[in-house]
Amino acid sequence: MAKKKDLLLVLTIESVVIGVVLGFVIRPFEPSNDIISLIGFPGEIFMQIVEMMILPLIISSVVSALAQVRARDAQRMGTIAVLYYLTTTFLATITGIVLVYSIHPGSPDLIDALKKDGALEDTALSTLDTFLDQLRNMFPENIVQATFQQVQTYYITQKSFARNATSNSSDLIETFKPQLMYTYEMNVLGLIVFCSGFGIILSILGDQARLMTNFFIVLDAIIMRCYPVGILSLVVKNIVDIDNLSETAQVLAMYVVTVICGLMIHSLLTLPFVYAVVTRKSPFTFITGMLQALATAFGTASSGATLPVTFRCLEENLKIDRRVTRFVLPLGATITMDGTALYESVAVIFIAQLHNIKLTALDLLTISVTTTVASIGSGAVPAGLDTIMIVLKTVGLPAKDLGLLLTVDWLLDRIRTSVNVMGDGYGAGIIDHLTKNSLLEADEDEVLRQIRSDIEMLNNPNVAMTGNFEENRKPSKANSWAGGHSITKETQTETDIEAQTVKSDHKSSRNHSRTNSKREKGGTEENRNLLAPANTTFTVTMSMPDVNTLFAGRTVFLTGGSGFVGQVVIEKFLHAVPDVERIYVLVRPAKGKTAHERWAAISSGVLFNRVRADCPHSLDKVVPVEGDITIDDMGLSQENLKRVLDETSVVIHCAATVRFNDTLRSAIELNLKGVERMIRLCKRMPKLESFVHCSTCYVNVDKEGDIEEKQYPVVCDPHKLIEGHGWMTDDMLNGITESMSRIYFNTYCFTKHVAEELVRRECSDLPALIFRPAIIAGIWKDGIPGWADAYQGMTANALGFGTGTVPRMPCDSSNPIDVVPVDVVSNMMIVCAAYRLHLTAQKDRSLPVFHCGTSHLNPFPIQRYIDLTGTFLAKYPLEKFIFAPTVGTRGNAVAEDKLHAFKQHVVGRSLDRLGGMMGKKPFWEHTFRKVREVYQVFIPFVSKRWIYKADNMVELIERMQPEDVEKFDFDVRKMDWKEYTSDFLFGMKTFLTKNDIMSDANLEVARKGVKIHTGVEMVANVLLGWLLSLLITGSFSSWPLALILGFASYYYLNCGMYRTVEIGTIESYRKRMNDAMRKEPLNNNQKA
Repeated sequence: MAKKKDLLLVLTIESVVIGVVLGFVIRPFEPSNDIISLIGFPGEIFMQIVEMMILPLIISSVVSALAQVRARDAQRMGTIAVLYYLTTTFLATITGIVLVYSIHPGSPDLIDALKKDGALEDTALSTLDTFLDQLRNMFPENIVQATFQQVQTYYITQKSFARNATSNSSDLIETFKPQLMYTYEMNVLGLIVFCSGFGIILSILGDQARLMTNFFIVLDAIIMRCYPVGILSLVVKNIVDIDNLSETAQVLAMYVVTVICGLMIHSLLTLPFVYAVVTRKSPFTFITGMLQALATAFGTASSGATLPVTFRCLEENLKIDRRVTRFVLPLGATITMDGTALYESVAVIFIAQLHNIKLTALDLLTISVTTTVASIGSGAVPAGLDTIMIVLKTVGLPAKDLGLLLTVDWLLDRIRTSVNVMGDGYGAGIIDHLTKNSLLEADEDEVLRQIRSDIEMLNNPNVAMTGNFEENRKPSKANSWAGGHSITKETQTETDIEAQTVKSDHKSSRNHSRTNSKREKGGTEENRNLLAPANTTFTVTMSMPDVNTLFAGRTVFLTGGSGFVGQVVIEKFLHAVPDVERIYVLVRPAKGKTAHERWAAISSGVLFNRVRADCPHSLDKVVPVEGDITIDDMGLSQENLKRVLDETSVVIHCAATVRFNDTLRSAIELNLKGVERMIRLCKRMPKLESFVHCSTCYVNVDKEGDIEEKQYPVVCDPHKLIEGHGWMTDDMLNGITESMSRIYFNTYCFTKHVAEELVRRECSDLPALIFRPAIIAGIWKDGIPGWADAYQGMTANALGFGTGTVPRMPCDSSNPIDVVPVDVVSNMMIVCAAYRLHLTAQKDRSLPVFHCGTSHLNPFPIQRYIDLTGTFLAKYPLEKFIFAPTVGTRGNAVAEDKLHAFKQHVVGRSLDRLGGMMGKKPFWEHTFRKVREVYQVFIPFVSKRWIYKADNMVELIERMQPEDVEKFDFDVRKMDWKEYTSDFLFGMKTFLTKNDIMSDANLEVARKGVKIHTGVEMVANVLLGWLLSLLITGSFSSWPLALILGFASYYYLNCGMYRTVEIGTIESYRKRMNDAMRKEPLNNNQKA
């Protein structure tokens, strides 16, 4: 299924392109009418099915959308939508009028060449008749009849006798009187009005109408899957069926050029300008996100048939709220016809120019208004030119020549339909932007209600395990809450109040408010006596003795010691805290190695060079103990358990899963139950004086702006989640994951957030402290510059840039990226553990929270990171890469993900099959899958603007002893991002990609390789441009256009958007690296 979803865009575009090529290939053979009919037959069936689907699609979409929003939100969406559609349609009409007078495509000399037999019938309808018909159709008298008939005014001839005063006789006279009749055409406008009212009523009824609402939501989902493929047949048939193509093209060339220019101006200038002014966002990301919808619109010439694809593009690619798209797009497919209005204005004035008729300013104003009104409701299916006759009659122009334009209408109809669809997309984006806050508020009501329903179900496992999880999630009348629920004040629990506090906190975070919400009230006696109630900020106020004195004679128990951070913490303890008594390190056996063997391998790495050189005997203080945080008592043997419990004074808990896309079951086991097991162990340690729980700054990703050093309330009871983990099926946990994903990026952030709540509730009698680092990268200055031992976070992202596999990181480049060096994290963590020891000695029972990041004290803008990384990779490229290194932030995040999916499923699989024929093992598909995972994991962390306040970090520095400030330097205000980024990237090359940075020859080879790859990629893009120009022009000699398209493609895909800036030099890094290696040869000790 994933493959089909990723390939749908490619298949749609291919069907259009192949259809055009086949059409022009078959034309010279002059196929018979029977052959043409057979070619077009699949397309006819396709259009019949799609048109059949338009009715249920519109009904289910509009009803399900409005049933899920509040009445005032629906009213606001409707008002904005109508204003937007009228404005853009009027602008399109004006564009058409200006262009047709500027180019002047019509001439009386063309009339003879354009004569056709099929002139269209005249009409006597006025503008007022048309306008009143639209109003009448908005309120159908029979909803069933509206599915196949609509009201239309006709003028009938009435004969009557009138007395002639002159002759005193009765004369027979004929008069024309309007009469309302029904025509066999779907009344889409009436259906939308009815469904809008029906959906609003369901929204007001709330839970009483939930069954009906769910029915329409499911129906909507089913219809979305009923989209067939018939575009290829339609395109081929229409091209083959053109009569006298060359003659028609010569005579009507300027008319076609005028219409196409107008449509391009409207779609590429007017609509993007309106979108950019309203939203302050880049409008051109919409083009890449809507490619599939535009291709479908071109192939079918029907905005109604394109609706399912447009839904998918806006919701999945551009992340437009589903409630907005399901209301706006069906409405837009009916009343917004920007391309049609522009086309009509050009056609009307073109006919006037053919007859040399001069139009007055009043005529032009009439044309502007009439085309705007006439285009409304002109049909969501491929239509003829009947609506233009209304405009022609209004200004007194002959309608008999309208049939002359039918020869080119097959092409213009497709282009204007694409413009109509693009206008609908921009309209949905604008309405989503303007209604985002109110819809988000409604989301919070619903999400909190759903989450509470999920968590409350954990109290009744017998009921939940007897049936379907989704059925058991439905709220009961006896136990209901917000979002259509009710609850008495007497039965309100702590979870309710926390959920309400979270809702309040969501609102304050959207406004970047620093005002604290009210402290939670009520709850159990245990929870009322917590050390630090949620939403309370701890402030560092006391000075502290030196770190070594505080740790003197004390034993430390460390989990996660084999990880990236844990290794640096151990090394720092051994080198800077000589009086620490012992360090027990929990090590899990892995890959056939015991805990002692794993520790031996770690301690022999380059990280511990200075320990081996300066204090080799300190390594004896480390005692690896075999264990596992997924087992009670941490999986310790009875002997080791007794020693740890009896001797430990300080616990630093770093162990966790850092797989952001891990399953909720695994994340709960490691990140939540692991913390619970550690807390239980700590409560059995008689000497415990300091417990540091290592969390992450990103536990509060649901907020934006300033994030304080405090615990924000959570909506999930950690105890109930742990209980449910034991008996809930994977489907049940996936249900909770789906609810949580609306607030948190992944299971890692969510379980870390809930784990903090567990610490808050369970550590009332423990000397605990919560430590939150940001995105951790290589060493800054305390140790080997740039050292790292794992591809995660910033390192994985930089590797993607360096290998050319992740060339773009679409985001707001002005936002800061909160990256912090691992030595800053380890230094501050050790000092925090010492400070907690000091607080315990002072009988302080608070629960401090410390942020360890840079976004507050020394912001690192993403654009600065891009500039430094791009410059570095251009000067010092990796020795091995897949594509030429590229660095940039342009593009759309979802479109980039689709491109990575295309590389994985199409390019990777094709290359593996080709390699298999040559006897090589599969490599590319797996590689591109890993690359896509890196992109998907990292991109959310640059999607918002977070400023993690670090006031406690500053206060802690000020209260440290002067010698400790130097020895345990974690003052990020001193960091020079130019020097650090260079060291970080040199370290990646040295310790992860194993490049020999001491070899100038290898560096020159790498630079030559980049030049070769760049040349190959440029040639490939020029060939792509040549193929595109061939499809557009049908000529093999369109090299100017091929070069333009090729270089445009190369510029977007291969050219980074970074400024060349000053960076650190390799000579400086080599010198500092040799000093840090303590006389051990670098090339022989690259093992991390």
